[in-house]
Amino acid sequence: MVESTANQSAMISVLIQDLAKADKYYHIECEASATVEDLKCLINIESNIAVEQQVLYFKQETLRVDTKRLNEIGINNNDMINLGVSNLSTEDQNLMGAFFSQLNTPKSTGPRMNQQQLLNQMFHNVQNEKIRREVQQIRDMFATDAAFKMRLTANDPTLAAALEAGNNQETEKIVSERMKEIFEKQRAEQTRLAGLRNADPNDAEA
Repeated sequence: MVESTANQSAMISVLIQDLAKADKYYHIECEASATVEDLKCLINIESNIAVEQQVLYFKQETLRVDTKRLNEIGINNNDMINLGVSNLSTEDQNLMGAFFSQLNTPKSTGPRMNQQQLLNQMFHNVQNEKIRREVQQIRDMFATDAAFKMRLTANDPTLAAALEAGNNQETEKIVSERMKEIFEKQRAEQTRLAGLRNADPNDAEA
């Protein structure tokens, strides 16, 4: 019994990787029996990230239960925990958690995502979220704003017909295709401007 209590009170050191800042780590020392909330409070002291904004990942899991103890979760001395922030979408939090979990488990099997694939997927998620918001806004305005509905019917009869018919799938498809065209034009323009900024000023062809 004494040995069990001693094990629960043992001090451990964990390495916290801040996903929002490249190459930023925090070394946190705490009791093995500390709760997830206790750990978040210690991280707050080191990082100034509010406890309620922290999202912690350990191996394949998001640490969602603040009252759970680290030794119950299986967190041991010198383990790594990844730190995200809650202003990311849940989808991106889960994506980042899976990405960094595979780094912490080098023997894991199956396809592995590299950092560029992670960023591409997150960019894709941002696009999809913007499209979802745009579709909802267009639906609301079409249903409540007579002037908007009249303009849309005159200028974009295909989209107006889909909205009038309540065809959500067709509406999302039309809006998605048009917004993705805009995204690609914006990306092409950003690439062009970046090329100009990095060009050799002595190169007449740049």
